[in-house]
Amino acid sequence: MTTQEATGVRGRMCAVFSEAKGEDPCGSAPAWDHCLIIEVPTPWEHEVMDTPAFPAGVADLLEQRPDVRLQVIQPDDTYSVEGHSRVMLFSRHDGPIRNMARKEYLVPSERLLSTVSAVLGNGGGEELAEWEQHNNGVRDLMVCTHGSRDICCASIGQPTYMELHARYSNSHTRVWRLSHTGGHRLAPNVIDMPSGRYWARLTPSRANQVADHSGDIADLYDSYRGWSAIASPAAQMAEREAFMREGWDWIDRRVESEVTETSDDGMEERVAIRSLGPDGVVSSYVATVRQSGMVQSIECLSDTLAKDYPQYELVSFEAVAL
Repeated sequence: MTTQEATGVRGRMCAVFSEAKGEDPCGSAPAWDHCLIIEVPTPWEHEVMDTPAFPAGVADLLEQRPDVRLQVIQPDDTYSVEGHSRVMLFSRHDGPIRNMARKEYLVPSERLLSTVSAVLGNGGGEELAEWEQHNNGVRDLMVCTHGSRDICCASIGQPTYMELHARYSNSHTRVWRLSHTGGHRLAPNVIDMPSGRYWARLTPSRANQVADHSGDIADLYDSYRGWSAIASPAAQMAEREAFMREGWDWIDRRVESEVTETSDDGMEERVAIRSLGPDGVVSSYVATVRQSGMVQSIECLSDTLAKDYPQYELVSFEAVAL
């Protein structure tokens, strides 16, 4: 392949196209009440539930629970146990929140289906205590490398995964290869658990910044997709602005958001953001966010235009005196 051909191929990658278009990723984080994460060996199919190794019966369980988002992780020699499968359920609780609640189990693989059923509240969980992993102090950095879904996830996501895995895999931080998160045009995509925050375009150096909570958070302004604890894209935009103003201390605060007003045409929202720090100090902000337009995307390695995605702008953002 010539240099010109290689340059042409790269320019037709959906993630490169998105960044060149100036797409702002904020407001695109999937919001969920529960996220189920299970270990499934690769290779993964385009639709991960079509993967031969995907446990039979789990899809039927999930069909009954539209409030549960599914992700799968690739078994890892550093953390996985032969003959066993890991099941994690992260859940958002009501009220101000800092992290998602975690339940984690390491079960014999033949019991994976019954474990998932019990974790989803279908009964039969008498044996769960035997397999429960008490990992509330553990952080999981999950990097999308789902190449059969989109080439950008593998070709751009893999270097970020390798950097993080080499530097941070220890008893307090695990780094996993993850299935499609939505938004492959924003690769490399990383989910930080248990916080539930989504990051985009995390090159290895930017990923290190997220992993370390180091450097100027403003450097990551255009890498923050948003927080899964917040459903409204406008509120995700407002939360990002508070994050940028407060710095890394923001992630230690308990936060809640509320859309207090919506314009008649649905294009503009008024958002209240409130937070409580570990020191008991309360902060409060109000923001106005407007959908500013749409941005094009392309089918990866194609000149074919795909769907358009909404973009948002911060009209106003003010601290509220308490």
